[in-house]
Amino acid sequence: MKKLPFYIVDVFAEKQYQGNQLAVFQHANQLTTEEMLTLAKETNFQETTFITSDMPNENGYPVRIFTPEYEIPFAGHPTLGTAFVIKEEIEKQPLSHLKLDLKVGSIPVDFVNDKNNEQVVWLTAKSPSFRGSYDKSEVANVLGISATEIDENYPIEEVSTGIFFMIIPLKRLESIKNLSINAQVYTNFLLKHHIHKSNSTSGLHTMFFIFCPEAYSAENQINARTILIENEVVKEDAATGSANSCLLAYLLKNNYFQTSKVNIRVEQGYEINRPSLIYLNGEISENKDFFLQVGGKVQKVASGEWIVQ
Repeated sequence: MKKLPFYIVDVFAEKQYQGNQLAVFQHANQLTTEEMLTLAKETNFQETTFITSDMPNENGYPVRIFTPEYEIPFAGHPTLGTAFVIKEEIEKQPLSHLKLDLKVGSIPVDFVNDKNNEQVVWLTAKSPSFRGSYDKSEVANVLGISATEIDENYPIEEVSTGIFFMIIPLKRLESIKNLSINAQVYTNFLLKHHIHKSNSTSGLHTMFFIFCPEAYSAENQINARTILIENEVVKEDAATGSANSCLLAYLLKNNYFQTSKVNIRVEQGYEINRPSLIYLNGEISENKDFFLQVGGKVQKVASGEWIVQ
């Protein structure tokens, strides 16, 4: 019998019971890969993380990230939430910086107090990769909207800072609200373009990240939704840090705000009653080098002991 400390936190949450839920397991070196996946299925959150050592190596604290379907090399809210748990439960001291050693490599995380003296956790993402350009009519068909609702001034393209997302620019918030996605149509699209887990080079699905420059709150600059296929079912993510790092790279590359520096607030999760707030800060140099930071607040919800027999 194995007993593991575990924690539940809400990430990109201005208060408890908002943002994206995350389960974090400590002392996970006791677990096999199969057991980690089983626990991720049991929590059934979008991601669950496993800290495999309470001592950092040269790349940071070793952490593995699982969805209920498979292991992934990088994700934003698991990075921020796990870093928060490490600071609070392992380091147990004031700390401004640490690193996580993920499958994608070493990810720096910073802890900064905002103007209200509330802690914001920031990750610095890897340099982005871009690929593909997709037909707006075909993508609109998957989304269940008209092609005229997609912004013709910007491309539909895949972006990765560790995992690929298809970035889809819409014109209006009303279009974001009215998405209607059929699992089979979505799956067929992924299969056709070799971005389904069964035929992609990464062995992962490419997720859709749909955004527009209108928001529910006047304080925010963008509203977004993450739509994905998981175990053959269409699901939605309440807040997606990795997708938002890709969005930030996309905005800079395509000069969306007509500036080489971007500092904005993105709202997500409203359509599934998990309002989330993601802070983006980045810039692109004349040499096309990217600096990408994604931040948000983390709220502790629960802790306890998990028994693995």
